[in-house]
Amino acid sequence: MSKKLQFFTLLFICLILVVFLYFGFSVTSKAVANQNSNLPQKQIKIFSEVLNIVQSDYVEKIPTSKLIIDAIKGMVSSLDPHSEFLTPQEYKNMQTTMKGHFGGIGIVIDKKDNFLTVVSPLPGTPAYKAGIKANDVILKINNISTFRMSLEKAVKLMRGKPGTYIKLTIARKGVGQPLIFKLKRAIIHIKNIDTKLFGDIGYIKIIQFRDHTASELNNALSKLEKNTLKV
Repeated sequence: MSKKLQFFTLLFICLILVVFLYFGFSVTSKAVANQNSNLPQKQIKIFSEVLNIVQSDYVEKIPTSKLIIDAIKGMVSSLDPHSEFLTPQEYKNMQTTMKGHFGGIGIVIDKKDNFLTVVSPLPGTPAYKAGIKANDVILKINNISTFRMSLEKAVKLMRGKPGTYIKLTIARKGVGQPLIFKLKRAIIHIKNIDTKLFGDIGYIKIIQFRDHTASELNNALSKLEKNTLKV
C-alpha cells in the first residue's frame, strides 16, 4: 500500500471517529437535558435557597448532610404511615432488630418534645427488672444529654456488648428529682409470638414480623394441635 493511500485511509478513519463522537455526545447531551427538564427546577431552587439560609443564619451549625437527610426523611414519611427512609446505620439497626436478639437493655423508645421517651420496657430485660416504666423520659445516656438526640444515635449508645454497663438519667412524672439507673446489658430476645389458653381454645398473637416469626408461629400451632385445641 502506497504512503498516499495509507494517509487517506487514516484520514477517513479519523473522520468516522469524529462524526461518531460528535453525534454520540449530542445524543447524550440531549438525553441529559431531557432528564433535567423533567425535574421541578423551581422547587429545587426553593429548596436550595432555604438550605443556604439555614446554613448561614440558623443559630446553630448543623451539618449539611443532616439537613438533606432530614429533608428526604420528611418527604418519604409524608407519603403514608408505612414509608420511611433509612440511613445505612438505621438499616443496620433494623436488620439487627429483625434477627430478634442483640445486646442491650430492653426498652422500646420514641421521641417526644425533643426528648427520648420510653414506650415500654420488654418483660424480663434489664430495663424491666430495674423498674424503668412506660412514659419515663430519658434525659441522659452515660451523662450525654438526649435533647434533640436522634433515635439512631440513642440506639447506638444503648446497645452494646452483653455484660457492659450503661447509666440512664430519667425523669418520671410525679417524682421531683431525676432517677439514675445503672443497667447491665444483656442479650435481648424479642418475643414474636404470644399464646394464651381460654379453655379448649388457643389464642395466638403475632407481635412483630421478624426472621423467626414464621417458625415460631408453626411451633405454637403444633403445640396447640397436640393438645387438640380449637385454634
